[in-house]
Amino acid sequence: MSKMVFFQKGVWRFFSSSASGLKQKKFAPVYDHDKSKHERQVESLVVKFLQNDNTMRKAAVLGIPENVYRNSISSFIESFKNKKSLYLTHYDLISKLKAQNSIKDSIFSALIKHTHSNFPSEHLTLLADLFKSSDLRTPLELYPEARGLSRKIIFHVGPTNSGKTYNALKKLEQANSGVYLGPLRLLAHEIYERMNKSGIACNLVTGEERRESDGVNMISATVEMVPLNAEFDVAVIDEIQLIADEQRGWAWTQALLGLRAKEIHLCGEATVIPLVRRILANSKDMFEEHHYERLKPLEIDDRPVDRLKNVRKGDAIVAFSRDEIFAIKQSIEASTSFKCAVIYGALPPEIRAEQAKLFNNPDSGYDVLVASDAIGMGLNL
Repeated sequence: MSKMVFFQKGVWRFFSSSASGLKQKKFAPVYDHDKSKHERQVESLVVKFLQNDNTMRKAAVLGIPENVYRNSISSFIESFKNKKSLYLTHYDLISKLKAQNSIKDSIFSALIKHTHSNFPSEHLTLLADLFKSSDLRTPLELYPEARGLSRKIIFHVGPTNSGKTYNALKKLEQANSGVYLGPLRLLAHEIYERMNKSGIACNLVTGEERRESDGVNMISATVEMVPLNAEFDVAVIDEIQLIADEQRGWAWTQALLGLRAKEIHLCGEATVIPLVRRILANSKDMFEEHHYERLKPLEIDDRPVDRLKNVRKGDAIVAFSRDEIFAIKQSIEASTSFKCAVIYGALPPEIRAEQAKLFNNPDSGYDVLVASDAIGMGLNL
């Protein structure tokens, strides 16, 4: 009768062959009654796994060349058999096999540690640092400077027109240094102008424009341009619900985890409170919520506007193409005494802000707004 070893579904199994065919043998009795036999068996498994070409190729991906790999497994196997390995013991493998768990990851991880320890080189060290820095499973650790601060997170929760952003910006205006982060150039530009007009020197940083002066401690920026290398007293992250967005959510996550600010004010919807709490769960940051209600009720009219000539002063018409916007504008101005302001996404931020001001000003003569859904974020109307 001979013994054979098979690997199936991540678990090593032992079989004995006989005239009646293969018969699986239970593992535990072998471990409990014949310790030395068990040790020889796991040693054989370690050798077979490390001498496999697939294992060598896996190590090559981590930057370990073939000659280093072969020298390393030789010394690793010797130290393991002599029970002198610092990274793997017979007992480790016994326990995993008894629990019917895979031992491959344990062996490979121990080999990599052995290689870096016994065959050090600048190349391997740099690769190890690279793999560590690109491991995104623990994002909190990517920002050690922020982790070293005692940060306070204040979440201003509420719908549109509730005053949540207003209150957060008041805190920013009172700070000696601070940063505002928003999703749109238009919003960053609006806060930049607001700060400077109120006598607070502020720089503007977006992906397309920079307006910076030396000695200025206040910044208004788009969220992707978050300055992670500077410390602030107060930071405001607007529209925090976009942290759940598949395309841009990384930018809000980066700002939330990496900002080096004593006080961080988040503005957004209640739907992302659980997500934000999970992201910050293992941090030492303090977290509190401030909830707001709409300042004015939102009411649905019981009658539709069946004709454009029936629009009233202060109305906004939303359309979904630029051609439709200008057709509606022309129709309203031809059938009524109103002039129309126009806003759509392709307009530069300055022009959009200017059109919004015309509509908001009751004495401007622009009493109706025709716009795309670009008015849904970043404009106070």
